[in-house]
Amino acid sequence: RLHWAKRDELQGDVCDAIEGAARSMKRHEQCLVTCKVPWKVQEPKLGLGKVNLPEVVLGLTMVSFSKVEDNTLPETFQEQWEDTIEERIELALNRKEVASKLFKAKRFEMALDAYNKVFLTLGRVDQMREDLMEGIADLILTLELNKAACFLQLNDPSSALASANKVLQADCNNVKALFRRAKALHGVGHHIE
Repeated sequence: RLHWAKRDELQGDVCDAIEGAARSMKRHEQCLVTCKVPWKVQEPKLGLGKVNLPEVVLGLTMVSFSKVEDNTLPETFQEQWEDTIEERIELALNRKEVASKLFKAKRFEMALDAYNKVFLTLGRVDQMREDLMEGIADLILTLELNKAACFLQLNDPSSALASANKVLQADCNNVKALFRRAKALHGVGHHIE
């Protein structure tokens, strides 16, 4: 039995297959998770060490979860924030660190999801104060670069290309973005003779 304070707090504490399913489950909901990538179900907390099967099926039931009253993540993009801009930025930076740890652990799908949550946490950046905009702009470029790296690792060169191009629109000389765009272009079959 595992417990999280709330669904959006899943931060790589258990295997990717369980966390990915639990993120969208409702209370008392049941599901079967079929995983064809054995390392994604390895979970020492559940007694699932090395898995030597071509396919694993897990049965999950969301028995309960506790709702936390801080409302750190909006349900929709339009939802109004009660946190101050500074609190949102601090939470975004904390979530970016979680995403970076997931990436370093080669949990690329989870890292990508966590990077996307940073964008949600920031909300509409065009409404932020001028004194915060430069730091936020740098953070957004870093997030897009990291998303491009995730997409490349997930063999999704089209999405990696889109993320790299967003960075290059703001900074046409960004070496990491140029490199990731080149890898993405190669991945989609655009080769320069």
